[in-house]
Amino acid sequence: MYTRAQELILVLLVAILALFSYTKTTDKSPSLFTKTSEYFLINLNTASWEELDLVPGIGPVWAKRIVEYRQQIGRFTDIDQLTDIKGIPYNLPDKVRKYLTLE
Repeated sequence: MYTRAQELILVLLVAILALFSYTKTTDKSPSLFTKTSEYFLINLNTASWEELDLVPGIGPVWAKRIVEYRQQIGRFTDIDQLTDIKGIPYNLPDKVRKYLTLE
């Protein structure tokens, strides 16, 4: 027979294993600790630099440049216009297109 302490430890271990398996099967819920987001799109024409910084491949420096450029030219009409910004590589639009919207 098990002691009361051993039974409590066993119940605790089963609960931890159940919780661990549940979190592994529900990986569709957004995590608070990741920067990427496949659950919403960021509007290139209205996002702050902090919001643009959430996009994988865009850091804070490029995010600030994007906002400054947008203030100069007005709204973006195409995501490929990002390459017009000084320092932004030509392949960035292809990397970030799935995270951005113009509407």
